[in-house]
Amino acid sequence: MFRDCPNFSPVSQDYVWLAEYYKGGLAEFDFETIRENSFYDIEKEKLVRFGLVGRKKKMWFECSRGTFNILGKRVDIRYRTKDNIYELTNQNMYQRDIITYKRAYSETNVGGRKKKGKFLNGIISYSFGYKSEMVIGETTFNFKPIVTLPHGRDNEYILTVHLVSDRDLNGCLEFVNGDRVLDSFEAPLIANVGGELNWEVKI
Repeated sequence: MFRDCPNFSPVSQDYVWLAEYYKGGLAEFDFETIRENSFYDIEKEKLVRFGLVGRKKKMWFECSRGTFNILGKRVDIRYRTKDNIYELTNQNMYQRDIITYKRAYSETNVGGRKKKGKFLNGIISYSFGYKSEMVIGETTFNFKPIVTLPHGRDNEYILTVHLVSDRDLNGCLEFVNGDRVLDSFEAPLIANVGGELNWEVKI
């Protein structure tokens, strides 16, 4: 469905979410009828891919493995210590809770004569991702990667990683494309304390 659908939003907002099944899928707004669909109508047990479509772009993650596809490039995330590499994506599992949301604003002029009391509304950014819990070796991770696309700023994307480990770890968070490390950051973890990192996507 991602590969065959148009790469633009069928409505005025920049992006719409898209849920792809093995056969068919569901879009936030139907590309033919423009009918709005509810996020809660997504059949999560059938999901193959989930992401956003719009502004001549398509981005998603693979629901079975958690790997992201951003601007046609694969992005995986891993945590590396001196002794181990923990693959946070590219894990064969289906226990992923999908996430999508918009940040918006509403403002009004309460003091001026012109357009007094009139509200102006708009969307600041669009986000998609997931959260999951996984056991790798003897370590349990709670992992939440979220891709954010700011309104009107093409090619400026942020991948936010929220990570919790059930034990202390001293390592680096790495963003990887195949065998190539795109970026690496020191990211020591304290047991059961959440850490968060914002990565400006560099493909």
